[in-house]
Amino acid sequence: FTHLGNDSLGLRLSSSTSQTAPSAKRESLQQRRSSLAAMPSDLRLHFTVVIDGDEAVVGSPRLFRVSLPRAPKWEHALAGDVLRLLQTRILADSRDGDRRTHLATARGPIGNDEPLRAHVCAGDELRLCRGEPPEERNSTRTTLWLWGANHGPFAPVAALHGVRVRAVALGASHVAVLVAGSGLVLTWGANDCGQLGTGDEISVASPRIVRAMARAAPVSAISCGPRYTAAVSTAGELYTWGQHQPSSSAAHFQSSWLNRHGATICGKNVTAVACGASHIAAIHQSGDVFVWGYNEQGQCGLPYAQRDRHLSGLQKPGEPLKLQIDYHELDGVRPLAVACGAAHTLLLVTSENFPGNLLFGFGSNLCGQLGLPLRTDCVPPTRVDMHESSEIVHIKAAGHATMLQLADGRALLLGQLDGMPG
Repeated sequence: FTHLGNDSLGLRLSSSTSQTAPSAKRESLQQRRSSLAAMPSDLRLHFTVVIDGDEAVVGSPRLFRVSLPRAPKWEHALAGDVLRLLQTRILADSRDGDRRTHLATARGPIGNDEPLRAHVCAGDELRLCRGEPPEERNSTRTTLWLWGANHGPFAPVAALHGVRVRAVALGASHVAVLVAGSGLVLTWGANDCGQLGTGDEISVASPRIVRAMARAAPVSAISCGPRYTAAVSTAGELYTWGQHQPSSSAAHFQSSWLNRHGATICGKNVTAVACGASHIAAIHQSGDVFVWGYNEQGQCGLPYAQRDRHLSGLQKPGEPLKLQIDYHELDGVRPLAVACGAAHTLLLVTSENFPGNLLFGFGSNLCGQLGLPLRTDCVPPTRVDMHESSEIVHIKAAGHATMLQLADGRALLLGQLDGMPG
């Protein structure tokens, strides 16, 4: 590698070019890529930038190794910082006067004003592309605000400034964020049970990429239990990590011991997932709903008599079971969303012969979190009639509470936020 020096921002850049014959370029390039991937990543973020040179340029494409210090001043380093370094040190003599460029990983393009650490993992290979990033032209900027225990007063998350957040999930003391475009998952907070997916039990104060998930697949949906996390890939594969899960690093659920190493289709072709305190629900592409975990209050939709025979908890679960619901006169029922609280579950469905969406609930209703009149456990799944003129379009649950979003923009809160009946 030829050291090209440090720019004013402190980014270190080294280059590697080939002087071999064209027939040997491909093999040489693969060897250099392997060499770069094998380099240790201690206290720095190392990645490679590939520049496809002009056919007349000897030794193209070129590889440049960038080393970004892991220090507080680099938490907000932007992709544009690296671009300016490349343009100043490498592309200054380019015959192409168009300096509108952007970086991209295999997961997709990176906005020039987006934090690099929200898109790039150690050992990633980035490519220098012409033009502006597609998402940057018509992108919606987001700001994530957090408050409460472990977060302090109402304030934006400074480390995510400029990051386009697609979804957020909260555990008891940890946070998971899904980044739009790249499909990466960022986590931070407590990690006593491996809920951050880092493969260890070391807590982290600022957002970090879940590397194992980044290497596996881009993510389309996330959910958190108190001390575990679940993610659904864009291919519909379910991954889980943390308390009572296969690993403290992202693990493929369908082939894990939790599903008896592929005994059921649970964990494949998943369209939605929800995590409760000690149970999980997932919607399959076929319309089937799988629920597994503890069932002490009927939150898995099973009668109490079947509790011990079928399920013994998340640590040693039985076969994940398909939820059985009697839809009576409803035809063409299709699940839209699922939500899990501490010990209750809600399912939002649509039907071909019923106008609007329908809500079903089961499990604990001690605090009225199911929206049913009787403050007792509800088994089996029961239809919930909210007597609202506007239909329910989205559902969320946490602890002993449920939040319903209506089509007219209103939100309804069921149950108790503090978990105490009354």
